[in-house]
Amino acid sequence: LDEYHMNIEIMANYADVIGGIAVLISLVYVGFEIRRNTKSSLSQTNMTIHESMANISLEVGKDAQLSSLFRKGLFSFSKLDDDERFQFFTLMTSLYRRFENVFYQNEKGLLEDQLWTGYSQSMAAYTSTEGGKEFLRHRKDSFSTSFSAFLEASEVKKSFRL
Repeated sequence: LDEYHMNIEIMANYADVIGGIAVLISLVYVGFEIRRNTKSSLSQTNMTIHESMANISLEVGKDAQLSSLFRKGLFSFSKLDDDERFQFFTLMTSLYRRFENVFYQNEKGLLEDQLWTGYSQSMAAYTSTEGGKEFLRHRKDSFSTSFSAFLEASEVKKSFRL
């Protein structure tokens, strides 16, 4: 009987070791899956942001009248009539909502550093124009306080030339 109990005890010890190894393998697998899913999420976020920014550029670029209005609004804002100002502000709201999303994704750590550098340069460039300054003077409060503070405090000053 003692030999029987020893065999059971030895088998129980083996089962514990095998169970521990199985748990360890499961944890390693879960770690790899989490890492892969995180990379996939980051990639999806970056792609979505790129598509959003590209879409607004495409819309402005493919319409000569809208493109002209946008350029005039950026560089000669004071020459816009009331209807043009409304259209320019609507376009800028769309652009800056996208910029705000880029800012938010970066704050959450979901945007690659190289992409953030390019987008923050673009934000500074648009913000430095006559129309960009005028737009933010009137609409700054319609954005999150942290994004508005970023735009005000941005040390990245780049002149925007076309």
